[in-house]
Amino acid sequence: MVRLASLILVPAVLLAIGASGRACQTTQDRLSSAKVTEAVAKVRIELPELPEACVAEMERAYPKAGEPWVILQKRWEILAANRDQMSADCKTWWDDYRNRLAAE
Repeated sequence: MVRLASLILVPAVLLAIGASGRACQTTQDRLSSAKVTEAVAKVRIELPELPEACVAEMERAYPKAGEPWVILQKRWEILAANRDQMSADCKTWWDDYRNRLAAE
C-alpha cells in the first residue's frame, strides 16, 4: 500500500517540476533572467542624508521660578513656530530632491 502511494506521487512531482517552467529553460533563458535581476538591483536609488530640519526635535519650554504662565505659554509658542518652520524647510528640501530625480 505504501509502495502504491509512492508510485502515484512520483508522476505528480515530475508534473509539478515540468509545469514550473524551470526544468525546460535553456541556459540562455536563465542567464537573461539573472541579468534582469542584477540590473534591478543596480538601479536602486541611494537616498541622501536627511537635513537637520527633518530630524530635529522640538525644544522644551520649562517653567522658571516666579515666571507667569502667560510667559511660559509665549515661549512654547515661539518654540513651536520654530519647529514648524524647520518642518516646512524639510518639506521644501524633499520636494526639490524629488523634482531633481524626476528631471533625470
